[in-house]
Amino acid sequence: MIVNFHNIELETSEDAFRPTLISEECALNADFMNKKVLDMGCGIGPLAIYFAKNGAAEVDACDIYDKHLELTRLNAKRNDVSINIIKTDLFQNVTSKYDLICCDVSGVSKNIAEVVLSLNNENKDGPHQYNELDEIEIRRKIEKDKGSKFYINNKEVRAKDAQMFFADLS
Repeated sequence: MIVNFHNIELETSEDAFRPTLISEECALNADFMNKKVLDMGCGIGPLAIYFAKNGAAEVDACDIYDKHLELTRLNAKRNDVSINIIKTDLFQNVTSKYDLICCDVSGVSKNIAEVVLSLNNENKDGPHQYNELDEIEIRRKIEKDKGSKFYINNKEVRAKDAQMFFADLS
């Protein structure tokens, strides 16, 4: 089955997320020209392909579903664009820095929320145990009926450890 997204033909299937109004608005309003862009939760690839075709310097697309990644790869080839495709659960395998991150995960379960803070530590003014790092990432993942998990630089820590991290900064 073929769908059209801003004059870009995309292969899709019954079990794949299709472009939404959020993607439409993002394509029309995001400042992506000559920028490195991440399309997080790329689905079948409409935003990534649109950005690649219309002036983004470099585009990465990521999703957790193999079917979406397969369709994004097929659609990038169909539309003759180069996109780096990454399998990931949010930022897990994403290691680059971006000028723009777009995320339309409106089809994803509302039972999970995640917040990530990336802190610049180039001046080494963070807690002393992190002074060898130029950047520190603090993450909280909340799952309905399961509670929260906290991470510092992708290592699971206690809630108290995350609280103490910020207390040490004050």
